[in-house]
Parts: sequence; C-alpha cells; structure tokens
Amino acid sequence: MFAEPPVAIGAASLFQSLRIVLQLIVGAAISGTAEVMHRALQRERAQREALHTSEERLRLALAATDLGIWSHEVIPDIMRMDERAARDFGVGLESSLVQISSRMHPEDQERIRLAIGVAHAPASDGRYVQEMRFCHDDGSVHWVRVQAQVHFEGAGATRRAVRVVGTTQDITERKAKDEKIQQMNVELDARVRQRTTELEAANKELEAFCYSVSHDLRAPLRTIDGFSQVVLEDCQTQLDAQSQDYLRRVRAGCQQMGRLIDALLQLSRVTRDTMQREPVDLSALAQEMAGELQQTAPGRVAQFHIADGVSVEGDSQLLRVALWNLFENAWKYSGKRAETRIEFGRQPNAAGGALFVRDNGSGFDMASADKLFAPFQRLHSVREFPGTGIGLALVARILHRHGGRIWAEAAPDQGATFYFTLNHGPQAPA
Repeated sequence: MFAEPPVAIGAASLFQSLRIVLQLIVGAAISGTAEVMHRALQRERAQREALHTSEERLRLALAATDLGIWSHEVIPDIMRMDERAARDFGVGLESSLVQISSRMHPEDQERIRLAIGVAHAPASDGRYVQEMRFCHDDGSVHWVRVQAQVHFEGAGATRRAVRVVGTTQDITERKAKDEKIQQMNVELDARVRQRTTELEAANKELEAFCYSVSHDLRAPLRTIDGFSQVVLEDCQTQLDAQSQDYLRRVRAGCQQMGRLIDALLQLSRVTRDTMQREPVDLSALAQEMAGELQQTAPGRVAQFHIADGVSVEGDSQLLRVALWNLFENAWKYSGKRAETRIEFGRQPNAAGGALFVRDNGSGFDMASADKLFAPFQRLHSVREFPGTGIGLALVARILHRHGGRIWAEAAPDQGATFYFTLNHGPQAPA
C-alpha cells in the first residue's frame, strides 16, 4: 500500500552529483594551475630575455670602453675575470691575488700592496684606482688602470672585506704617448733655455753694436761733414758750382746718415727698455703735439680736431714717441695741401676700442700697405717727403709691446687714417 522509499535512488544521485562536483573542482584547479604555470613560464622567459639583453648591452658597453671585468673572493683567494681582464693581467680566467701580484712589475708591488691595504681597512670606503705594470710571458710590459670596489660584511671592529669587484683597462699606448710628450717637453725646455741664452747673448751684442754706432760711426761722420763745411767756406772761390754742389751733397748724406743712426738707436731702445705702466692722457698729449707742430710752420694753415677724454694705460714715454710719430707723419704728408686737417679720436661705435690719427694728405695705394711698418720701407721718395723710414716701424713696435696693433686705411691723394689699439683691445679687421 505504501510507495517504496527513494533512499537508494537518492544516494546514487548524491554520489553522482558529488562526483560531478569533484570533477568540476579538480578540472578547475588543474585549469587554474596550468594558467598560473603558463604565466610563470612567460614571466621567466621574459626575464631570461631581459637578462640576455642586459648582458649583451653590458658586453657591448665594455667592448666600447675597452674594459675588462673581474671579481675577487677574499676567502678563499679566488679571482674570476673575463678574457679582457685576464689578458690585461697576463693570467688565466680564474686565478688568485697572489698569482696576479707575481705578475706585477717589481717597482710597483710595494705601492699597490699599500693601496690595497688601505682599501681593505675597516674604516675605508673600499674604492681605489691605481695604474700599474704587469709583465707578460712574451716579455712585454703592459700598463693597466685598475678600478675596484671592496664589499664588506659586519660593522665596526668586526667589519671585514669579503669581496672585490672591478675593471681593468690597458693604457700602455697612452702611457707611451705621455712619455713621448714628456720627453718632448724636456727637449723643448732645453731648446727654450738655449734660445734664451742665445737671445741674451744677442742682446749684449746689440748693445755693443748700438754703442759702436753711437760713438764709433758718429765720429767719422762728423769729420766728413766738418771738413766738407770747411772746404765750402774756405775754398768757395776756388771751387766751381758743380764742386760746391758735390760737397753740399756729401754734407747732406752725412746728416741723413746721422738721422738714420739716431732712428736705429731709438728703435733698439724701444725693444729693450723696461716699460712703466701708468694712466696716460692721450688727448692732452695730442693737444701739446698740435701746438708744437704749428710752431714749426707758423704761416701754415692747419686745423686740428682732437677728441677729449681719451685716456689709456701704458708707458707714457713710449706712447708719447708713438703718438708724436703719427702726428708728425700726418703733418708731413699733408704739407702740400692748402689747408692741413689732422684729427685724433676714438673710432665710432667701438667703445674702448681703436683710436685713430687721420689726415688729408697724399695718402697711398693700399696694395703697398704691408710695407708701411717695416724699417726703411718708404712709399714716397726722400726728395718728395724727407724722412728715415723708421717712424711707423717704431710706432708698431711700441704698440706691440702694449699688447696692441696698428693698421691703416688710405687711397692715393685722399689722405690716410692710422688705427691702433692698446692693452689687448679689439683687433684690426683681417
């Protein structure tokens, strides 16, 4: 009358359900584990690739810098290194500090031993850089630059060196070049000393020559000039006009030679005299020189335009000589003008720069400008414009001693302008 209880069917269904659930759980677990393992493998592969890339970059960097790398385990005494470091030390890829020390040049061993001792001391920062020589099996000696960093364990009194890592670099070629340069410097110093000795001797000879010129040559010149004048005065009635003209030419030649001697002596003194630097008012000097020139020819029509406030630092006596020669030059070459115009000032738009002396004289062709400042080089004949040919050379030497320079701009029959600088001022245009 009662239905059969569903116990068996319920248990079977329950077991079936549990099995299915367990299968699902195990499957999910396996699937999850596989996914985790897959991701782990991917990360490991990426890390290997990154490590390989880093190692390759390090290898390329070391190759570019010509460096070898090495490490040293202090206890036990084992050194491992790459091929470049092994080649620099002259040992195998795995060696010891004792073996490497035996390769070291005897003259360097004590110095390097002390340096290593300092770097390994507990209070040290562990860094050291040394240049040392290593003797190889083939008999060659190589200079090697070694950089190292010591790593420590412990602290305080128990701190001790356990590992050292570093680099090597063969600097043999650089050392050879340095030695050659040093030898060249020694030879250069010797040549400079020799040259200085020769210059001192030459200066003494020049002083002796100047003395000879100023005394020994002047005496015969005075004799020739004096006797020529006596003959002209005492025997004038006995000489025809041509003979008198000859004697006057002899006297003029003697006097010109005397002026040349004076100019040469002045040029020599400018080169040798000691300079005394002080403030110099060039405007005041220029005004003074304008008055002196005007007094030499009171009837000559002349205008001087002199800028105010032009002051420099230099040797007042030498600068007076230089400025006088420039003014005298301008006065001489503008003498054939109906009105002489001479100007002194600072070049416009060149604050603190070039000064100038300008005239409205005969000028010159710029193609011959390179001859202006050489002794005895003249662009006009002595008959046309008298002179010794020393004045501008004298000016150039004085300005050069002041760290300056002189140059000119001119045109035939259009006057000339002489520019100059002092005390390393702006240079002339090339």
